[in-house]
Amino acid sequence: MNKFIRSNRHKTVAALLLPLVTIFILGGCSSSPEDKPIEVQAQSFDALRDTATAVISDPERANEAVGLITQFEDIIIKTQIDRAEHRARIKALNADYDATETEFTTLLANINEEQDANREIAVDIRRKLALAVPASEWSRLVKALDDTRGESFSTLQTAN
Repeated sequence: MNKFIRSNRHKTVAALLLPLVTIFILGGCSSSPEDKPIEVQAQSFDALRDTATAVISDPERANEAVGLITQFEDIIIKTQIDRAEHRARIKALNADYDATETEFTTLLANINEEQDANREIAVDIRRKLALAVPASEWSRLVKALDDTRGESFSTLQTAN
């Protein structure tokens, strides 16, 4: 009789715990992070634009800086899209059993050219931004730009 009672207790405990465990598991699976990487990036660039507007005393130069910051954001987004496409192209070529070394070399050379072009555009935008902002205001703006660039590149890493 004692084995029967003990056996039924285990079944009762299991019957009570199973729904609780299921609820915890499903609850954990359905949760999502508060901020997605793309939202964090957008917030960072919005903050940078706000900083430029606040730091730069001349409204015309502030508008020019905001436009350049938007261009910088666009090149970051383009870089993210390009990176995903590059990975897909490499994966597809790698899956091709008959792919030659020349095909890999050509693909990687093309990817390097695209990445170099994006870098040149980003450097040019930063150069234009430096020319548009007086030295007295540049130090505060460049600190915000570096913070945003760091967040954007870390976002780029987590997105891929």
